Amino acid sequence: MNRGPEWEALIGGAVAELAAGATTVALYGASHPRAEQAVGELSGRLGRLLRDEPELTLVLLGDDLFCGDVPLAGITRHAENLVRRLQRRGVEHVTFRSGVTGSELREFFIELGGGPDTSVQSRPHIQVGVVEVDEGADGLGGRRSLPTVTDRVELVGETFAQLGRDGTLQLGDLEAVARAIVQGLERDGDVFAQCAAWDEEAEWPAVHAHNVATLAAGLARMAGLETELCREIALAGLVHDVGRAGVPRRIFELELELPMREVELDLDHPQAGLAILLDSPRMPYLPLITVLEHHLAHDGSRGTPKPLIGHRPHPVSRLIAVADAADVMVHGRGGRGLATREATVAWFEESAGRTLDAGWCRGIRQLLVPEQSDYSPG
Repeated sequence: MNRGPEWEALIGGAVAELAAGATTVALYGASHPRAEQAVGELSGRLGRLLRDEPELTLVLLGDDLFCGDVPLAGITRHAENLVRRLQRRGVEHVTFRSGVTGSELREFFIELGGGPDTSVQSRPHIQVGVVEVDEGADGLGGRRSLPTVTDRVELVGETFAQLGRDGTLQLGDLEAVARAIVQGLERDGDVFAQCAAWDEEAEWPAVHAHNVATLAAGLARMAGLETELCREIALAGLVHDVGRAGVPRRIFELELELPMREVELDLDHPQAGLAILLDSPRMPYLPLITVLEHHLAHDGSRGTPKPLIGHRPHPVSRLIAVADAADVMVHGRGGRGLATREATVAWFEESAGRTLDAGWCRGIRQLLVPEQSDYSPG
């Protein structure tokens, strides 16, 4: 079918029914009449779209959904809803093949609209997966797969570089890194082994963001939090210092040896980070609150921005603060860290309940000294 007005109406309607079916199943269950209507409407539209072609593929690139080289956000307002659901499930492409059945579509809706641990499976006429692009590939923002720590750090670095160039934060790429971090922790629970090693000064912002996300997600998993929440916590760790994008490079390089006037400049970065995240309309709640609060003391008594009387930071803000400190202590300053592991453990013991959350400090000690007794965040 030629990609004229009729094709646009059909593809736009198909995306709308995909979003409506998944949303209805999530809210009311697969037996709701609107879910059945979505199956019927989508089946009809796909039948017409696939009349002259063997398959139809939707591809998620960054925060945009494409069919071929056509961005679907310009065709239907429902594309954003579908993008969010695909990103939550780690799905980057969906291919519908000629002969797709109503039963397959119904099962697809159930998985796409299911709980946080529900995975989306391929079927004979519906194939799902991730986009894998060669390192040198060009295209519409194509993303590499992220099987290794190095791959994740490189994508974080590219995301930060683009933010510095044009002020654009690629949330979809950071969400992909957050998913990969949690998947890596599920394969190997040794949290520090999943952290990136010091590379060089210029790479420290990306390395630090990755490691804070990994440590925070690792502690969250130890505390028994569900997978989807761990992903959102990892995302919060990735963007916790995003407000430092405009801070001079020397401040990163002299992190603990700054003149007071430059410390005060750097401490503006929580407010700057919040302003950046607020420009991203799909930004979840946790990164918004943690980017602002991660430099407050655990009880809200001091720190930056100026504390509100009686306000205690969010538990995830307190978690990010501990992960932030742990990464600097262990991996900072040219990979030497700031202290031996024993001295680091002692520092966290001294800081617990004073400036940092005591429960999360116990978690870090459990990671640093695995033979310690059972951990609970308290």
